[in-house]
Amino acid sequence: MINKNVLLTLFTRIFIIISGLATSILSARYLGVEGRGSYFFIITLAATISQFANLGLGSSNTYYVARNESISKKLIVNSLWVSVIIGLLASVIVISLNQHSFLNQKTNVRGSLVWYAMIIGPSILFYMLASNILIGLNRIATFNLYQIFYTLLGLLFICINIYVGASLKGFLIASGLSAAITAIFLLFSLGPLKLSELKFDVLIFTKGISFAFKAYLITLLGFLLLRVSIFLITSYHSDIELGYFSIATQIFDSLSIIPTSIALVLFPQLVKAGSKRWDDLKKNIFLISLIMFAAIFITALFCKWFIQTLFGEEFIPSVYVTYYLLPGVLFYSLITVLSQFIAADGMPYQIVIIWVIGLTTVLVLGYLYIPGQGAVGAALAQSIAYFVTFTLMFGLALSRRRNTIQNLIEK
Repeated sequence: MINKNVLLTLFTRIFIIISGLATSILSARYLGVEGRGSYFFIITLAATISQFANLGLGSSNTYYVARNESISKKLIVNSLWVSVIIGLLASVIVISLNQHSFLNQKTNVRGSLVWYAMIIGPSILFYMLASNILIGLNRIATFNLYQIFYTLLGLLFICINIYVGASLKGFLIASGLSAAITAIFLLFSLGPLKLSELKFDVLIFTKGISFAFKAYLITLLGFLLLRVSIFLITSYHSDIELGYFSIATQIFDSLSIIPTSIALVLFPQLVKAGSKRWDDLKKNIFLISLIMFAAIFITALFCKWFIQTLFGEEFIPSVYVTYYLLPGVLFYSLITVLSQFIAADGMPYQIVIIWVIGLTTVLVLGYLYIPGQGAVGAALAQSIAYFVTFTLMFGLALSRRRNTIQNLIEK
């Protein structure tokens, strides 16, 4: 019989996919191509802020509270301080760089609205850090319910904005409110806290960073590889191109739920497999290749009809962007499985270097392709970067396998 937490997690992921798609359709239909591009950029900016500012503490929160539940309040308080102080500091740095550097060469409709990311980013950051505490406490049902609540609240606020005829500013306020309200509810759910308990624990903070720094770097580099094209597009083109790219990215994110879900279940299996780890990897690589080939083929077949019907005629250029991004979906899927194999074998430093090479690839190709080809060039650069990353990671996995065999022979 399937565990109820597994069923709820599966339902939650499906719900998030559907709600995310609904939000994309509503924002695209209401704001138009350029407005959708501006909205997508600012939300991405907020996500970038939370990625830079989390310092890997999400992983360490889960690990330490799972080992000792009595420190949960200290972790909550630290997460709150990190979200407010480091989150706001990261917001100022990231937004200022965007406003006054090469990333903001073109005029667009965003203007000062990017500062709304300062509200959204820290709220998302606390939500993420506190959610990992819930996982460590094995409160999986509560974790999933908060994910549903956050997604549903955001969708509700979007619908209210459309009903009252709000502008892009209203959409950003809606996103900020949904993140902030969820963060506040989550804080009280994990509390309550007394004033005497609001002291920052430096020792736990430094231990958390030391524990998860390598994972933090890998996650940050992976996020930047996935999203840096957005900043490159806005450097050379108006938000219209970004609007096209946002729809293709939404499809990419929806398809990537499949491999990330498989990888989540696969990791503990690979840890326990020992000498049979490589055999398990081959089976899962074959399985995920079949699944993703089928998903990509179906997506390519119905992509034009899907975008034209749900998003409207003005988003038709997104179809061609999606075509160029689909190979990247396949390589990204294979990377998620390979990275679990490598992590189960000890997370070597070489994996950080591979992600740096992948990020460098997308930056170099982005500078070559995006000025002339816009969103299509960004999609092509991203797909090639994922291919390079996959190739290097596969080579690392083979190397780890040979080392394992050699160790077994010597024993």
